[in-house]
Amino acid sequence: MDYHLDWLYAATVLLQANQQTPYSNKKLGIQANQEDIDFIIAFDRTLILIEAKGDTPWSNEQLASKKARLDFMFDADFQPLAGVDKVLYVLMSPVEINWNHAESPSKGLKSKNLPKGVSSDDVWMPLGMDKDLLKITRCDENSKVTHTGTY
Repeated sequence: MDYHLDWLYAATVLLQANQQTPYSNKKLGIQANQEDIDFIIAFDRTLILIEAKGDTPWSNEQLASKKARLDFMFDADFQPLAGVDKVLYVLMSPVEINWNHAESPSKGLKSKNLPKGVSSDDVWMPLGMDKDLLKITRCDENSKVTHTGTY
């Protein structure tokens, strides 16, 4: 389930029983936008935050934006200040991320765009997808994918 980062921020504030309102830092706290984590698993005192890409590419801009917000929510070791023992951040995709290489399928992603305390060696997991999976998209009369296609 998509879990908005505004919700995650508010939950960390409430978890810490902080008297400070979640609106105290509008830039990194509550942004009232759709930025999210694709899937959150919570059990015992552990959070697993999963960002998944099945077909669309990763972008440094997206990772950097989430990095800023997650760094704001968690301490230098990517741990909440109270109430949770462990937080894991995972990127999942069908093709392995090859950090900092412009020629790779990951299109030159920079590991510097990961949250504090998250290692590029431990962040990626494979996302199994059927290679014959069909996708609805626009194309031209020659079946070439295009945003202006009429087929």
